[in-house]
Amino acid sequence: MRLTVIIPAFNECESIGEVLIRLPKNLPGGIGVEPLVIDDGSTDGTGARASLAGAQVVRHCERRGLAAAFRTGLGVAIVSRADLIATLDADGQYRPEELPLLYAALLEAGADLAVGDRRVSKCNHMPAGNRLGNIVGSAMLRLLAAVPVRDASSGFRMFTARCARALRITSRHTYTHEMLIQAKAYGFRIVDVPVTFLPRLHGKSKLVRTLRHHILRSCGTILRSLFLFRPLRKFLLLSLGSSFLACSAFVWMLFSSPAARTELLLLALALLLVALQFVVLGVVTDSFAAQRRLSLEELGPPRL
Repeated sequence: MRLTVIIPAFNECESIGEVLIRLPKNLPGGIGVEPLVIDDGSTDGTGARASLAGAQVVRHCERRGLAAAFRTGLGVAIVSRADLIATLDADGQYRPEELPLLYAALLEAGADLAVGDRRVSKCNHMPAGNRLGNIVGSAMLRLLAAVPVRDASSGFRMFTARCARALRITSRHTYTHEMLIQAKAYGFRIVDVPVTFLPRLHGKSKLVRTLRHHILRSCGTILRSLFLFRPLRKFLLLSLGSSFLACSAFVWMLFSSPAARTELLLLALALLLVALQFVVLGVVTDSFAAQRRLSLEELGPPRL
């Protein structure tokens, strides 16, 4: 069996070498570990440094972002028939030596995806805004998508080849939230495990531009994915909201002047029509989502 470790990197020449050196050569059970560095248009020699350290390097000619780097790495890992796939940041904030923890979590729980939990609330070296954004984003996924993780933005994770083949990352920003929503929607078992998160030693984060940009784009990705992969429940909630507004307009009409009743009646009818359309959209989109989930049965069981 083989584990491919996808390491997206943009101008991380100062840290990528140490990350690769500390990467285990094998996991328990004789599983070989193969690093795959996706050089996202670096200009500081990151790719060359990674090659010298013995990693396979795939280079983007220009900067395309974290999600594109992940898609590239995922495609290479699937084509090379990796049995397991992991993701790891190139900045050295995760400990590569803890890869066996993720593997053990997969085995013990019979899971398809293990996510490293940085215990963000206790990461005092992480900026307060980043901590708050991570906590809120993770809470959103637990509440709206029933994703059982405490650190949804973690870039340290391991998953099976079967799970990898099911993923269709469409975001142009980050893959972390969309991956979890899709995995949960397709019925893959997800677990999290505490991992170490160290202070960054060299420079600042380069794969994410600004905190504000990251939060806005991540929220958009979460909402779009929820409607795409769990549509019926979301459209029914919208339908209920529209129906409530229609009933409110109707009650308001009963206590309004005769001149205003016609407009309020039309408003109530329009809101009821919108509610009906939400129900129809939910049923149609949910049928497409169900067909996509059924197609995964041809992939067979996880190879662990």
